[in-house]
Amino acid sequence: MKLVDGWKTCYRWLSVQFLLLAALAEITQEFVPLWFDLLPVAVQPYVTPSLVTLAMIGRLIKQGGPNAGDDPVKD
Repeated sequence: MKLVDGWKTCYRWLSVQFLLLAALAEITQEFVPLWFDLLPVAVQPYVTPSLVTLAMIGRLIKQGGPNAGDDPVKD
């Protein structure tokens, strides 16, 4: 198994960010279910699937190379 280029900066990828939000939503729902009551009942079943769908879309968006956004090292 080989990791993708730039795996050390994967926290910047939209796909990773949306999947993290989906995981946090599920974990929070398990341990603090009251927050889910703040959402309309019609929306509740779509929270996690929507975040996962956004993660798939985020994975398709070109977000620059592994060092995109890094400040150049100045000597």
